[in-house]
Parts: sequence; C-alpha cells; structure tokens
Amino acid sequence: MRYLCLFFFISLLAFSKADAQDKKLITGSFQSYSFKELAHELETNYGYHFFYDPSDVDSLSISIKVNNSTIQQLLDQIFEHEGIFYAVDSSLRVFITKNRAIQTTLPKNFFNADKTDINSITDIINNEETVKEKLKVSA
Repeated sequence: MRYLCLFFFISLLAFSKADAQDKKLITGSFQSYSFKELAHELETNYGYHFFYDPSDVDSLSISIKVNNSTIQQLLDQIFEHEGIFYAVDSSLRVFITKNRAIQTTLPKNFFNADKTDINSITDIINNEETVKEKLKVSA
C-alpha cells in the first residue's frame, strides 16, 4: 500500500510539473532588451532556465509588451522572422537554436513500435544471410 501511495504522489508531481509551463503567465514591458537581458528576467521572475548560443541571439533587440502570455506566445512573437527556434520542456528549460528545431519529447508510441516493422527487418536480415550463403556455394 505504501508503494502505491508513493507511486501516486510521484505521478501527480510529474503531471503537475509538466502542466506548469502552461500556467506561468508572463506580464511585462520589455523595451530595448537584449536577449540575454530578457532571458535573465524570465529566469529570475518566472523560473525558466535558458540554454542558447549567444552568437545566435546577439543581434536581437527586443521591444515587446505582453500581458498574461505564455512563454510560447512570447517567444513566437520574438522569433517570428528570425530563423530561430525554441523548445520548452516540462522542467521549464528553454532551448534556443538557430536554423534547426529540436524536440524535447519522444514521439507518441515511440516505445510501442509496430511488431510488423521489427519482423520485416528480421526477414531482411535473414534473407541477406541466405543470399550470402548461396553466393559462397556457387562461387
């Protein structure tokens, strides 16, 4: 029973943390901010932690006013025409990349691979070995 309660508590904590990024609403006027200044402000006041290459964002000058916006809405506005991508994970880590988007979660059904795909690969491997054996015999 103790393990069941512990499992329930951990599950509840994980789900509430994953939902936390959607509940953090940002309000503020960020005028003539560098990206470094904006990231510091969001880390200090909202608990996010940013990971980025400074050379990717050093040319950005940010002037934006937001009211009850999510981190996604804010970053969408900032990076709209910049060729810069972001991803936010359930631990409030924000990953900023240039020219390539990253994914912080695995695709749905990642661990439920279709068994026919595995069987097809096994068949191909077995057929390849059979072909190699026939080539050796005929040579």
